Parts: sequence; structure tokens; C-alpha cells
Amino acid sequence: MTSKDEVCESKQEKIDIELCIICMDDNNLVLDQHPCLICDKKAWFCCQECISKLEDCPICRTKLGININIGNNQDNNNINNRSCYVKIIEKYNTFMNNHQNVSQILNYLQAIIFTGIIFFYILFLGKLLVYIFCTTGCDKEKNNENIKGCECYDITQVDNYWTDLMHNFGGNLGAGIMGHILIVIIHKLKCCSSNRNN
Repeated sequence: MTSKDEVCESKQEKIDIELCIICMDDNNLVLDQHPCLICDKKAWFCCQECISKLEDCPICRTKLGININIGNNQDNNNINNRSCYVKIIEKYNTFMNNHQNVSQILNYLQAIIFTGIIFFYILFLGKLLVYIFCTTGCDKEKNNENIKGCECYDITQVDNYWTDLMHNFGGNLGAGIMGHILIVIIHKLKCCSSNRNN
């Protein structure tokens, strides 16, 4: 007959055994820590084979958000050996998953910034194309105060041509859009021709 203390000790020994929460195979080597940032590090364990198949924490269902490369060397499998960058990305992803409003605000800000970048890209591409066309296509000697040999040439001869966004705004924007369409067409043609050669 066993006493209550012996029963408690045997239960404690069973709890202390570190088994994989997925396969429960005591022959498989478990990692020192699991990748979940929410659960306690000793709340559950996972073996080398099963950890790569997990996308969500089996306890709290939080996205794990990491890919662990399984190798023969146990040091590579130790989650503590992850780089600081990976740990920061994991914490950022966990924070964003738990704070959807902040995530939406950042998405809106990202969209606004991206739209601004595209706008300035198109505008300055147009300015560049207008400048190249007007300075190469017009004869400088024929342009003077009395004789306008080329109206286009005068557009580019403004002191603050590159910084004044409103100067010839419509022409620059239109030239930028057409220039970008031309760049896309050339890129597509190059891709198609390289695919045919392969």
C-alpha cells in the first residue's frame, strides 16, 4: 500500500517528463523552449520533428510566425539561438495580432506614404522626360528674347525647375504617366523575350 506522499511524488515525476505536445513520443528529443511568446516557456514542449509543422500555438492559438530550420545539430534547434532581428519581428507580429486597431492605422499610414512616393516618382519622371526632350530637341541658338525657336525649351529654363512642383504640373504629370507606361511595356517585352529564349 502506498502513502499519499508516494502517490504525489509519482504524479510529480510524470508531470516533470518533457514530452512533445503533438506526438507524445518520449523517444523524440524536445526543444529547450517552445516558440510561443504568450505561453510560459515550460507550459508545453515540442520535438524537433513536430515544431516545423506548427503554425499556431497548440495552447493559446497565437500565430507563431517563425520558421525553425531543423538540423542535426541540437544547438541549431535551440530557440534561444535566434537572432535579435527574428525575435523583434516575432514580438512585432504578436503585438499587431493582439492590437488590430494599431495595425489598421499603420496600414493606412503605409498606404498614404506609398501613394505619395508613387506621386513624386511619376511627377519627377515627367520632369526628367520633359527636360530631356526640350533640351535635346530644341536649338538653343535660335531661342532668344525676340525669337522663340522652341516653346518647349523655355519650360526647362526656369531657375527652380526641379524644385517647383507646380511649374508645368499637368505636362510633367502627363509625361510621367506616359513614361511609366512605356517603362512597364519595355519591361514586359524583356520578360517575354527572356521566357521564350528559355
